[in-house]
Amino acid sequence: MIAMKKNDEKGFTLVEILIAIVVLAIGVLAMGQMQIASIRGNSIANTLTEATTLAQDRMENLIGLSYNDLTAGSHPGPNNPIYNISWNITLDYPINNTKEIRVIVTWLDKDLTKTVSITSIKADII
Repeated sequence: MIAMKKNDEKGFTLVEILIAIVVLAIGVLAMGQMQIASIRGNSIANTLTEATTLAQDRMENLIGLSYNDLTAGSHPGPNNPIYNISWNITLDYPINNTKEIRVIVTWLDKDLTKTVSITSIKADII
């Protein structure tokens, strides 16, 4: 009798390789989309941080002034090419002998106006 050998060759077929390449390509494209979303998020966070820092800086300058130097009303601040800084000072609010100071920073982001505001109270210390 002649013994017949079984063909036990192991390997990948062309179909299996093509499926693996498609799965890999989908994964790489998904990672690319996540990277783009991350870059956009970082840009928005950076702009918001800059606006908040500008508002805090202006607030510190205003708080550093004497009580009598703070006049009521709305005051436009120095215009930045990106940010517009303004502040409002309200007399005797929320209680007598105090001034409420509100600093507002606005900017345009994709044709939408974004705003950051910080509010503080300065008392007339006798």
